[in-house]
Amino acid sequence: MSLTTTPPGVVDYNTPDTPTTVAPGHTTPAALTTTPAPRLIPNAFVELLTGGQALNARNVAAADAGAVFQGTVAGVLNNYQVTAGTDAQSSPTIIHPANYDAGTNAFVFTHLA
Repeated sequence: MSLTTTPPGVVDYNTPDTPTTVAPGHTTPAALTTTPAPRLIPNAFVELLTGGQALNARNVAAADAGAVFQGTVAGVLNNYQVTAGTDAQSSPTIIHPANYDAGTNAFVFTHLA
């Protein structure tokens, strides 16, 4: 069995630099934690406000919060994230889903620039 070491000043990108355990009383630095990427739903819509495949014809629920719906508007690819809120619909920035209700289902599609 051979043991290899990385020379000083050389970064070994194959070795994780996060510890597998954290000593009692210590916390893992925020820089070493990861945030999962939002769920991407490709080909989710065509256009924003008209037709059965429009973004505003989609239903959303709390389980969809953070998901990114990807689709086309006038042939251009756009991304909209499901966010909690009661913002007024303002196309193309804020789109209400078909089942939007400010009291019981306050989720909107927010355009990602």
